Amino acid sequence: MTPERVWAEWLDAVESAARSVEQQALVRDVPQQPALPVQAMPALPMPGTPWPPSLEARRREVLGTLAAVTETVERRRDETAVALNRLAHAPSRPVASGYANGVALDVVG
Repeated sequence: MTPERVWAEWLDAVESAARSVEQQALVRDVPQQPALPVQAMPALPMPGTPWPPSLEARRREVLGTLAAVTETVERRRDETAVALNRLAHAPSRPVASGYANGVALDVVG
């Protein structure tokens, strides 16, 4: 297999993995069944063959995809943080002793 083919397949795998992560970030539905573990971007070791300059345009395209996916994931992270902060917080209750600040988090209601 030529170095160009090896690197082209690697770039395709990187782009495909990034798109998969992006799709996971965009899913907004609450699952009805226990969710499968979120798949992180898999380890894709770089080929050991020399980089072919003919793939520079493709490399830049994949870098653009990675930047766009990073932006999407960060935006979803921020949206999720805002949504979580809007949820009601557990009330604290006064306690007679045992806590330095005089309150305890009521976790049993």
